[in-house]
Amino acid sequence: MKTVVAVLLLVALLLTGCGQSTAPDQKPQPAADGNLVSAPTDYLKSTAQSQQRAVKTVDLAALNKAVESFYIQEGRFPKTLEELQEKNYLRTVPPVPSGMKFNYDATNGVVTLEKE
Repeated sequence: MKTVVAVLLLVALLLTGCGQSTAPDQKPQPAADGNLVSAPTDYLKSTAQSQQRAVKTVDLAALNKAVESFYIQEGRFPKTLEELQEKNYLRTVPPVPSGMKFNYDATNGVVTLEKE
Protein backbone atom coordinates (compact mmCIF):
# COMPACT_ATOMS: atom_id res chain seq x y z
CA MET A 1 0.00 0.00 0.00
CA LYS A 2 2.86 2.36 0.84
CA THR A 3 4.44 1.79 -2.58
CA VAL A 4 1.20 2.64 -4.39
CA VAL A 5 0.90 5.89 -2.45
CA ALA A 6 4.56 6.69 -3.09
CA VAL A 7 4.18 6.06 -6.84
CA LEU A 8 1.04 8.22 -7.02
CA LEU A 9 2.77 10.99 -5.11
CA LEU A 10 5.77 10.82 -7.42
CA VAL A 11 3.54 10.94 -10.53
CA ALA A 12 1.61 13.89 -9.10
CA LEU A 13 4.86 15.79 -8.44
CA LEU A 14 6.13 15.13 -11.96
CA LEU A 15 2.88 16.24 -13.58
CA THR A 16 2.72 19.51 -11.65
CA GLY A 17 6.21 20.43 -12.83
CA CYS A 18 5.30 19.84 -16.50
CA GLY A 19 2.51 22.41 -16.82
CA GLN A 20 2.86 25.65 -18.75
CA SER A 21 3.23 28.84 -16.87
CA THR A 22 0.14 31.02 -16.96
CA ALA A 23 1.85 34.16 -15.77
CA PRO A 24 -0.02 37.30 -16.83
CA ASP A 25 3.18 38.93 -18.12
CA GLN A 26 3.53 36.41 -20.97
CA LYS A 27 2.56 37.77 -24.38
CA PRO A 28 2.18 36.04 -27.75
CA GLN A 29 5.34 35.89 -29.83
CA PRO A 30 5.34 38.60 -32.50
CA ALA A 31 5.94 37.94 -36.19
CA ALA A 32 9.39 38.54 -37.66
CA ASP A 33 8.68 42.24 -38.23
CA GLY A 34 6.86 42.51 -34.92
CA ASN A 35 3.35 42.90 -36.34
CA LEU A 36 0.91 40.04 -35.84
CA VAL A 37 -1.59 41.60 -38.23
CA SER A 38 0.78 41.46 -41.21
CA ALA A 39 2.08 37.95 -40.45
CA PRO A 40 -0.11 36.18 -43.05
CA THR A 41 0.88 38.68 -45.73
CA ASP A 42 4.55 38.34 -44.80
CA TYR A 43 4.23 34.57 -45.04
CA LEU A 44 2.66 34.72 -48.50
CA LYS A 45 5.29 37.19 -49.67
CA SER A 46 8.15 34.96 -48.50
CA THR A 47 6.49 31.95 -50.13
CA ALA A 48 6.25 33.78 -53.46
CA GLN A 49 9.90 34.85 -53.20
CA SER A 50 10.93 31.26 -52.49
CA GLN A 51 9.03 30.07 -55.54
CA GLN A 52 10.74 32.70 -57.72
CA ARG A 53 14.17 31.59 -56.44
CA ALA A 54 13.31 27.97 -57.20
CA VAL A 55 12.18 28.81 -60.74
CA LYS A 56 15.39 30.77 -61.35
CA THR A 57 17.45 27.82 -60.11
CA VAL A 58 15.60 25.34 -62.32
CA ASP A 59 15.90 27.60 -65.39
CA LEU A 60 19.60 28.09 -64.77
CA ALA A 61 20.15 24.34 -64.35
CA ALA A 62 18.22 23.65 -67.59
CA LEU A 63 20.35 26.15 -69.49
CA ASN A 64 23.59 24.69 -68.18
CA LYS A 65 22.40 21.16 -68.99
CA ALA A 66 21.52 22.23 -72.54
CA VAL A 67 24.99 23.79 -72.95
CA GLU A 68 26.54 20.54 -71.71
CA SER A 69 24.45 18.48 -74.15
CA PHE A 70 25.40 20.82 -77.00
CA TYR A 71 29.09 20.42 -76.11
CA ILE A 72 28.84 16.63 -76.08
CA GLN A 73 27.04 16.49 -79.45
CA GLU A 74 28.78 19.32 -81.31
CA GLY A 75 32.25 19.21 -79.73
CA ARG A 76 32.17 22.92 -78.87
CA PHE A 77 30.23 25.33 -76.72
CA PRO A 78 27.42 27.32 -78.36
CA LYS A 79 28.29 30.88 -79.31
CA THR A 80 25.05 32.24 -77.84
CA LEU A 81 22.10 30.94 -75.84
CA GLU A 82 19.92 31.44 -78.89
CA GLU A 83 22.01 28.84 -80.74
CA LEU A 84 20.72 26.26 -78.24
CA GLN A 85 17.21 27.10 -79.38
CA GLU A 86 18.11 27.09 -83.08
CA LYS A 87 19.66 23.60 -82.86
CA ASN A 88 16.74 22.27 -80.74
CA TYR A 89 18.58 21.81 -77.47
CA LEU A 90 15.98 24.10 -75.87
CA ARG A 91 12.43 24.93 -76.93
CA THR A 92 12.90 28.52 -75.82
CA VAL A 93 15.38 30.40 -73.73
CA PRO A 94 13.65 30.84 -70.34
CA PRO A 95 12.38 34.33 -69.53
CA VAL A 96 14.71 36.44 -67.45
CA PRO A 97 13.30 37.67 -64.11
CA SER A 98 12.95 41.44 -63.87
CA GLY A 99 16.14 43.18 -62.86
CA MET A 100 18.23 40.13 -63.77
CA LYS A 101 20.06 38.87 -66.86
CA PHE A 102 21.63 35.62 -68.00
CA ASN A 103 25.38 35.88 -68.39
CA TYR A 104 26.78 33.24 -70.75
CA ASP A 105 30.51 32.58 -70.87
CA ALA A 106 31.05 30.91 -74.27
CA THR A 107 34.67 29.98 -73.51
CA ASN A 108 33.77 27.89 -70.44
CA GLY A 109 30.16 27.05 -71.32
CA VAL A 110 28.74 28.37 -68.06
CA VAL A 111 25.48 30.29 -67.65
CA THR A 112 24.99 32.46 -64.57
CA LEU A 113 22.23 34.78 -63.43
CA GLU A 114 23.28 38.31 -62.49
CA LYS A 115 21.61 41.54 -61.46
CA GLU A 116 21.46 44.21 -64.13
